[in-house]
Amino acid sequence: MAKLNALSLFITLSALLLILAATHPVNAETTPVEFYVDPPQITVTSSAGSGFKFNVTVYWNDTGSPLNEAYAYQVNLQYNATLLNCTRAWRPTWDSSWLFYGKSVVGLVPSLRPGEALVGDSLLGVASASSAHSPLAVFEFEVLVVPPAGQTYSCTLNIDNEDTYWLDTELNTQTPTKTNGTYTYTSVAPPPSEKKPWMEAVPNEYEAVRPVQFDLDIFIRDLEAEKSLIAVQFDLTYNSTVIEATSVTPGPFMNDSRWAVYGTYPIWHMEKGRVIYGEIILPSEEGQWNLPEFPHGDGLVATISFKTLAHEQASFNISVQPLYDEFFLDVNGEYIPYNPPKNCIFTYEPLPIPSLKVSPDHYVASSLGQTFPINITIENLAGLWNLTYVEFEIQYDGSYIEATNVAEGPFLSHYGSTSFAYTLSANSVKVNMTLEQPTIESPNGNGTLATILFNVTSRPPAASTLTLNNTLLLDTEERELLYNLSHGYYEMHEYIIHEIVADSKTFHIATLSNGAISPVEFAIPHRLIKFNVTGETGTIGFVNITIPNDLLWADGNWLVIVGGEEVEATVTAINSTHTMLYFNVPFSTKTVYIFGTGVIPEFSSLTLVLIFLLSATLSATAIRLRLKRKQL
Repeated sequence: MAKLNALSLFITLSALLLILAATHPVNAETTPVEFYVDPPQITVTSSAGSGFKFNVTVYWNDTGSPLNEAYAYQVNLQYNATLLNCTRAWRPTWDSSWLFYGKSVVGLVPSLRPGEALVGDSLLGVASASSAHSPLAVFEFEVLVVPPAGQTYSCTLNIDNEDTYWLDTELNTQTPTKTNGTYTYTSVAPPPSEKKPWMEAVPNEYEAVRPVQFDLDIFIRDLEAEKSLIAVQFDLTYNSTVIEATSVTPGPFMNDSRWAVYGTYPIWHMEKGRVIYGEIILPSEEGQWNLPEFPHGDGLVATISFKTLAHEQASFNISVQPLYDEFFLDVNGEYIPYNPPKNCIFTYEPLPIPSLKVSPDHYVASSLGQTFPINITIENLAGLWNLTYVEFEIQYDGSYIEATNVAEGPFLSHYGSTSFAYTLSANSVKVNMTLEQPTIESPNGNGTLATILFNVTSRPPAASTLTLNNTLLLDTEERELLYNLSHGYYEMHEYIIHEIVADSKTFHIATLSNGAISPVEFAIPHRLIKFNVTGETGTIGFVNITIPNDLLWADGNWLVIVGGEEVEATVTAINSTHTMLYFNVPFSTKTVYIFGTGVIPEFSSLTLVLIFLLSATLSATAIRLRLKRKQL
């Protein structure tokens, strides 16, 4: 078997199967950790037949003090491939007692080969785990051959091999004590026996990949009329963290008119993880079961409907068990002997969940009247979801942008003919689309569902969420799909070119901001730039201004005054002719002054500040005078 170096796999995290590691550092010390097979003895008799399945679990048991800390483990279970076949193997990740429960793990895929099955996992990062007693791996076996009558076939369920080990937090290989299991199949000639009825859950195996509702039928089998049955009862149990019973429907068997002359009385009770059911054939008015014939044969007793609660890996039995150790009651009030019931094995291998997204998730417009597209996309869609219908509403602030057109994207129509409809309103766009005649292949992968064209209708401040709401994805049977939502965001960063005439020359100043900037003024006597910027009160905005060096420059620091306070600006020399300044603005409406502090030899920086303060004082005085005149 090809093997790789385990230490390098842990360091690089580049291997897909850490459990195949073989060339690894060996620690000869014995650790108080035991790996053992449970149950230790699997005994099967002739009644099972070929095709019978059973599970074994390999456990970690640590008797050390303190407990050992593990970074990874591997279990290689070897068996006789002529007698058995390992049909499945998995890590019990849903079990809270699992060694790495709740930790970030590599998530390795079990490896199954004739005669051996490998299961293992590794932590990610520097985390460690310790536990006194934990399940490590579960193996499902199928019986391939039945020995002749009077003979026994057996084999060892062997974990005592070099490929079963664990790694400590230093990535040293540790060898646990290993206790094997034993499989034995004894075939004996069945003694003549009375035929007994039994209960069966149908289907015997239910495999799910997505949350759907499903039904489980409970049948009675091999019932003879001589048993004089008048009542049946059972106790159905299941894992309530993954599925939940939603309804019970009595079947037709007990109420068959051939024997239920007076009808039946069915009764049931549902609680978390359990359904109790009972049904009795009603007697005559005299209290007698003088039936024309008693129930016999096979028939449906009841149907239990389930819904899926958790979209996660799981495997467990939905077990139909006798209530208070009994299934059947006869006309004399005696319990009828029965054969063991046959349960349903429920397995869940979840599909990846697709995402419905606004793309791009952040769009920045730069000018009034600009048009731009926003796509609604679907990503990571598995074909087994069988998507045929999509509905969504994208909501936005119509004060800043308006939707002008909606077009169907190419994704869904790639898989067949579609219908597409939309509705525009002031603040939203509603879309629904249907794959009416799907091809053989179901929609899968990534693609664009719809494209919405927007028009910029407002200068800054202008920002809006692009929110997906009222979303619905359905499959071919009109069942809802699971999906993730990812919304978008729009804002306006207005780009303006301001023309300045100074000293008979024309200059161009460029501004970019998420606020509204008034026309830039240039004060020739003082060599300063002035403008107002307005944004939503209580928010922080920005201004990015590019200034020609021939108009204004600074040998040292630039002086930027916003709302009467000096702010720090990031200064970048774009080239030899222009300089760019970037600074933040606490919004409402603020007046901005930018001084080229090193270009006026006759004024110092302090002088320029005094000029600014004087200007601000005069402006405030003028405002107060205007207010007084209005009051008069």
